[in-house]
Amino acid sequence: MNCNNCGANLPEGVKFCPRCGSAVETSYEANPYDYGSARSASDNYQGGSQPPYPPQPEPINYGAYQQPVNTYQSQPQTDLTDLPVTVGSWIGVFLISCLPLVNLIMLFVWAFSSSTKKSLKNYARAMLIMSLIGIVLGIIIAVIVSIIGANVHTYRY
Repeated sequence: MNCNNCGANLPEGVKFCPRCGSAVETSYEANPYDYGSARSASDNYQGGSQPPYPPQPEPINYGAYQQPVNTYQSQPQTDLTDLPVTVGSWIGVFLISCLPLVNLIMLFVWAFSSSTKKSLKNYARAMLIMSLIGIVLGIIIAVIVSIIGANVHTYRY
């Protein structure tokens, strides 16, 4: 191994030239099974005192211990529940809503299913809430009417 600055012959493993004091450049071989063999940059060049370009250190291959690198780009996941409900689907929903017992069952299915589109789910939940309000108001009105009817029936002139 020779010094890159003065060309003096250097013993193996030195970091500085004993003649001129310049640092000895070392590069590592790309042998996957040899992790520590250092060589001088001028050992790879057979010409004059300087190599034509500065040697670049090669990456160390760690063999089976290296983690695999994903070279593909992941596609964004589209949530199907975010898609809008089509006009044809809304027509089907309104037709199903006309059937007496089926509409109540389907409102529960649409309101609490995980695969239902969000707009249909919100519609079903709103219809269930409105139905509940209607039932409660109907019961209250029926009780008031029955009380008034009972009072009218007892007071005869």
